[in-house]
Amino acid sequence: FKCVTQVLSKSADSDPQPDQTDLSAVLSAVCKDLSGDLVFLIDSSGSIYPQDYEKMKDFMKFVISRSFIGRNEVHVGVLQFSSSPQPEFDLRSFFSKEEMLQAIDGMQQLGGGTLTGDALTAVSQYFDSALGGRPHLQQRLVVVTDGQAQDEVRGPAEALREKGVKIYAIGVVDANTTQLLEISGSHDRMYSGRDFDALKDLESLLALQLCDPERGEVPKHTCVLLIFSDGLDDDIMKLEQESDLLRQSGTL
Repeated sequence: FKCVTQVLSKSADSDPQPDQTDLSAVLSAVCKDLSGDLVFLIDSSGSIYPQDYEKMKDFMKFVISRSFIGRNEVHVGVLQFSSSPQPEFDLRSFFSKEEMLQAIDGMQQLGGGTLTGDALTAVSQYFDSALGGRPHLQQRLVVVTDGQAQDEVRGPAEALREKGVKIYAIGVVDANTTQLLEISGSHDRMYSGRDFDALKDLESLLALQLCDPERGEVPKHTCVLLIFSDGLDDDIMKLEQESDLLRQSGTL
């Protein structure tokens, strides 16, 4: 049983939030020694405002920066889509965070429609050995979209899951929750937010859930305590919030 404790400070006029160093330490403790394939499928349609497109890029960069990237560790690929899919880089392209982050920075929004089903079919090949996929390891797909797909998603998503790919579906703004469930196949891997700022709330939670090689959750025998040094009452409140988070992910 492993327990990670982080003691954080906070200012009197700000909400208690763990900084990037704190989150990195927690993720390092619970995610090390895990390897697998992670692919992002990103909605790049014309309904997304340019500033929100940048928030999706920041979301990918956060998760990558908190992952253990390397030839024998986590491999990452990115494909964006609108009326047609556009590969950005596959699982054999880069083996360092710096290269991945630079490639994401260089991505340009496509515009056009939202053919999510077509994109799910296209991204399936990313997980094959020919494009660097490692089917013997955990393979995960993170889909981020802002609207209703203009084609059928159930069949392509089921085909991916039959290959052993675990799908996380994130919908924001006007995303169709029925389609999100059809994509993910599970309420536990489906997320819906009112706007793209909600991605910030999902960053650390998703990064933790992507850690577990069996269930996509925080390893069962790991506890994470974030303790704030200014005020016992605040500490207790935060611990209760963190406990709720761990219970939701099946750790407690």
